[in-house]
Amino acid sequence: MKKNIFTYLSNITLITGAALGGYVLIDFMILKSRIPEGACPLTENKTIIYAAIAFLLMSFIFSVLEQKQKKKAQRERQEEINEKEKTDSEEA
Repeated sequence: MKKNIFTYLSNITLITGAALGGYVLIDFMILKSRIPEGACPLTENKTIIYAAIAFLLMSFIFSVLEQKQKKKAQRERQEEINEKEKTDSEEA
């Protein structure tokens, strides 16, 4: 089956968001051992965290749009089949 643009966009944004999230997690684990007690290591990475969340949200939105497009195409194919069957039965 032919993949549409939403499939590619969803996969790319999911991989990008997961990679950014993984980077933040690894950086957090490394920085946690180096900073003094009570300091938050995540304040340095807020921009990256927000970017990862944004990419993951976009991936979710693209996957929802992909499912809607698939349902619409399936419905259209079913209507074409029904019309063809109707015209075939009228001819017979």
